[in-house]
Amino acid sequence: MAAALPGRSARFAGTFASILVAGAGCSQLAEWMDYTAPLSGEFVIVLSEAPGASSAQVVIPVGAEAIARVDSQEYPWSDGGAVNDAAVQMVVDDVGAFVLTKTSMDGMYQSRLIDDPALYYASGKQVRVHVDTGEASGSVTAPASPPAEFDFPELVTAGKDLEVSLLNGPYTAIALRVFGADGVETWSDYPDTLNELAELQDSDGRRGFRIPGEAFPAPASTYAVGVTGLLGADQDAYDGINPAETAFLVGTTRWVVVYTD
Repeated sequence: MAAALPGRSARFAGTFASILVAGAGCSQLAEWMDYTAPLSGEFVIVLSEAPGASSAQVVIPVGAEAIARVDSQEYPWSDGGAVNDAAVQMVVDDVGAFVLTKTSMDGMYQSRLIDDPALYYASGKQVRVHVDTGEASGSVTAPASPPAEFDFPELVTAGKDLEVSLLNGPYTAIALRVFGADGVETWSDYPDTLNELAELQDSDGRRGFRIPGEAFPAPASTYAVGVTGLLGADQDAYDGINPAETAFLVGTTRWVVVYTD
């Protein structure tokens, strides 16, 4: 696992220098204000595509998920550390706000498997993370990326690794999870810790993925596989959150049902 997002100070220093060179025009001043924002972090938001008819054979926890790591920034260079008393929400346009609960890990907040059909993917639907510490607030907003497209075999071999190529993309990252027919998760690489979140955010452009055989442990069984293509936010998506020190990914899960021989 990667230990943390690399090069934060270097990225900020480079941005600082480029803004100084650019001059003090209004647009540069607005950009400078973004880069001195007092909040930063890592954020992942996932919506879900409506499951197909075949998925009725499997309990699929459709809806949305969000995971966040919130940090404070002490201008101009240093990281002020994890923020453990923030109010963190995932906001979906035309749907509403969903509170992320503080986890036992420093600065980590999470809301998992919100089962609400209103959260199914719709083209152009805007999603946002909003953070309020009482002393500062900020948000990042972006459209949910379209679901990944792929040719997935309907029949797989129990205990055997499965490699699948994407038909679209590339995506910044791919997140995967597998459920048995009873709705129990058999395997996932969704992030639960800061290290896992950093590793996901640091992924290069992805055009395929591999699911280990342990995800399909039993023969003659049915499984639901969720594939989430994740993309980052544009530069102008940040408000009150430092874009040089922040990673933000948003995506949509596509579910397929497979059988083992």
